[in-house]
Amino acid sequence: MSSTIFPGSASAHFLAFRTPERLPPDNQPALVVFQITPWADVTVDGHELGRAAQPYLSPGRHQLVLTHPDYDPYRAVVSLRPGETRTLSINLKDQAVRKR
Repeated sequence: MSSTIFPGSASAHFLAFRTPERLPPDNQPALVVFQITPWADVTVDGHELGRAAQPYLSPGRHQLVLTHPDYDPYRAVVSLRPGETRTLSINLKDQAVRKR
């Protein structure tokens, strides 16, 4: 399931579950595909998306947090261009700090 975050909405920005049509080219959302090993719950800009997140996000910068019970939260910032598809491959075993 994919969710869409539109620019300019004050509340959560989640308005659709498909690519929006009829937006100007410079406002086309970007698709983010997460490939996370092992699994992790995904939060974007403070909004929990769950494990199978493939959100459409507005162009610009977004704060990401990946959580897994065996690791400290993994935080990152991603900058997206209008209309792009970005695959984020993250291996928590290599890139996150394991909890003790």
